[in-house]
Amino acid sequence: AVALLSGFRYSPCTPDLHHQKRHLSLFLSVVRHDSSRRYLLENVLFDKIKFPLFMDVKPPDNETLATVVHDVWFELMEEAHPTEEAYKKSLYAASKQKLKSVALELESLQLRILEQLTMDDDAPQGQTSRDIFLAKFEDFIKENSPGSRTVTLDLCPPSVALNFFHRLVALLRQCLPVLHAASGKLLQAHSLYIPGDVFLSDIGVRGEVSRVGDFPELPYDIASNQQSNRTDEGHKASVELSSGTPNAFDKDRASTKVFRLLDGIVRLYYLCSHAHFLKMNAVREGMRDYLRAVQEVRRNSALGEPDVVEALTKAEEVFSDTLSQQARQVAWLSAVVFSKEKQADVYWLLRVVLLTLEEASHSGAAFAFVPDYYVESCIKLLTSLSFYFPPTCNLSDIPGHYNVLVRYSTFLAQHFADPRVTNPDMKDALLRALAAHVCPPSTVRALECMPTESSMAMIQALLQPYKNRPWAQTNWILMRLWKGCGFAFRFTIAPHLVQRMSSKPVESALPSHPAPCPSVFFQNHIGRWLEDHPDRAAAFLGSVLTQLNWAFSQFISMLQEIQNAHFRPERVFVDTRQLKICATCFDLSLGLLRVVEMVVNVAPSLVTHPGRPHSDLLL
Repeated sequence: AVALLSGFRYSPCTPDLHHQKRHLSLFLSVVRHDSSRRYLLENVLFDKIKFPLFMDVKPPDNETLATVVHDVWFELMEEAHPTEEAYKKSLYAASKQKLKSVALELESLQLRILEQLTMDDDAPQGQTSRDIFLAKFEDFIKENSPGSRTVTLDLCPPSVALNFFHRLVALLRQCLPVLHAASGKLLQAHSLYIPGDVFLSDIGVRGEVSRVGDFPELPYDIASNQQSNRTDEGHKASVELSSGTPNAFDKDRASTKVFRLLDGIVRLYYLCSHAHFLKMNAVREGMRDYLRAVQEVRRNSALGEPDVVEALTKAEEVFSDTLSQQARQVAWLSAVVFSKEKQADVYWLLRVVLLTLEEASHSGAAFAFVPDYYVESCIKLLTSLSFYFPPTCNLSDIPGHYNVLVRYSTFLAQHFADPRVTNPDMKDALLRALAAHVCPPSTVRALECMPTESSMAMIQALLQPYKNRPWAQTNWILMRLWKGCGFAFRFTIAPHLVQRMSSKPVESALPSHPAPCPSVFFQNHIGRWLEDHPDRAAAFLGSVLTQLNWAFSQFISMLQEIQNAHFRPERVFVDTRQLKICATCFDLSLGLLRVVEMVVNVAPSLVTHPGRPHSDLLL
């Protein structure tokens, strides 16, 4: 096994990945032997070597990619003749398909190896291969978890973890359907979720797992019930094994194994796999930067002097060579990492995790025992589908995606202020996810399609007074629901700057500032709630004005300090941190002012009607 892994990892990558396929075929032949498979699982695969490395699909180097992807295509070629551009684009697409076919053959071999290693009928009187594999897999997850007591010098690389994740998802879907004896229902791929009571068992009480409710330990009565249940089940199992008559317990064990494997897949994605999506997306972003640089060089060449044009031409040649290499790397990413098959795996797991969270929430207090990585994984899965897979694969192309988007929006709206969520990291993660959700128009519309009770619960939580709680993210969400309306947005560009060539909208000059996407729907809900709850509305507006007074005072005082330092006779350097804090105070002041503007527009009677509480003070 050690020799096969070394050969698999270090053999040269040919265009057809011949060496890698040969080593995997040999390894598959070995694990088909029962005794060899069990020995390798117990003593070698997860102990002496890192088995997930067998699941890796290593990208070829630039020279090998050049032999497969002869002709490259990217957006700048749209300036070429349409016929030539279409021809190069078709060749580029054919090369990507060839890469995809070769990778799929390798992935098929890897999946067959996993199927052998997880056989569940090779030891009817003891631990099966699947039992051993799951135990080793859980230990592997623990070793790669932050804060693990096990000292691991070489953690699993994100690229390996992502490929391992995809193979495990394919394996899990092949294991279904399975009968869940406790509920009498079939666990099927399209409706799979982990029941809430499972989190009160081993999945929920592991010491290294942080939960949504952040409880230090299970209540005594629940823990004792769990222990007695396990004792009863163990006694029942021993009787059944001795008699050799399988019954519902065997079926329940099968469903438990499915839940354990699914839980490990969710945790693997959260810990390692998502990081590779982020890294590979940075490669595509780097290519876009080079494309913009080439466009800038071409614009300057059209206006420059002859000697300047010559230097710019050489720079363009360098950029073009780098772009060709990047285009081949992006071809591999589009064919293997961001393909429709990989998108389907991520989307399927998103639906499973979201349904798990919804069912746990409906179960009541048991929601507090859900591990935190389910919520984190749900957020990361949607982030991958929305921002990393496009433009290769768009979320909008998946049937039923909008329903999932609305359900995800509903979950965020109902739980970012849920009292059952006491884990401070979870509260912050849910609030940041909601803040990111009010930026793109598609997700804002999904929020507007939520049930009315969810919309009103979100509005009520957002309009609580800014006292004794983190309010910056909350204020930013309210500001986003209003930004685009009001006095400041009567014009896209200030009228006195229209004639200046350099004037641009802020969003085009600063990509970090998302374009306005106001929601009149939520503005109406906010106005109605403020009108119907005058006392709480007055408390909210008073707290906003208090924070505005503090933020603007801090901004003015720090600005005066910087200005005074500038006029001193001696040379004084302003600390960068001081500038950042000053800019942050200005941003907070501006956001608070926009919220005040929204309040007085959607509910003007708060300050104009003399019968309202504290209207004179607020005015």
